[in-house]
Amino acid sequence: VAALAKEKQSRKASTKALNHKIKTLDAKLAKEKKSAKKLKKKRNEEEDDDEEEDEFNGEEVHYADIMEHVNNGGLLGLLHKKWRRNKNVVLAAVQRPMGGSQLEYASSRLQGDEEVVRAAIEEEPYPLQWASEELRNNKEFMLKAVALHGEALEYASDELRNDEEVVLAAVEEWGPALQYASE
Repeated sequence: VAALAKEKQSRKASTKALNHKIKTLDAKLAKEKKSAKKLKKKRNEEEDDDEEEDEFNGEEVHYADIMEHVNNGGLLGLLHKKWRRNKNVVLAAVQRPMGGSQLEYASSRLQGDEEVVRAAIEEEPYPLQWASEELRNNKEFMLKAVALHGEALEYASDELRNDEEVVLAAVEEWGPALQYASE
């Protein structure tokens, strides 16, 4: 009986230690998430504050020149931030054949814009990896995305990869999408 009581006490102490460790890790995770949010907000503010003039070989670059660059296959990533924040420029880049990957270079604001992201994933789903976390956690948006490409489930938030409706819609479009569902 004494041995059982001692074992019970030992388990209780182990459980208490594990619970403490879990609380510590949860607090650390919350702190990291808060820090990441602050960093993202700061990055967005820096993008919005950046109003440098664009120059190319000493000449001012105009909107028409930028659109010509993009429409002729020029890379969005080579452009100044000012142009990567311009919705029309980014839409032109991602709507080109095989241009969805240009979403990577769009401003974080436009990576969260439904119209821009929808245009980027028209041909294939992988540009969703550059879509904002908020958009990848938007059930209505992700239902449309997985209906278009079942593989889009891979880029959905953990919560939506565990959502029965979203998973079923993805699997209906592409059976192997089940591999991306949460376990």
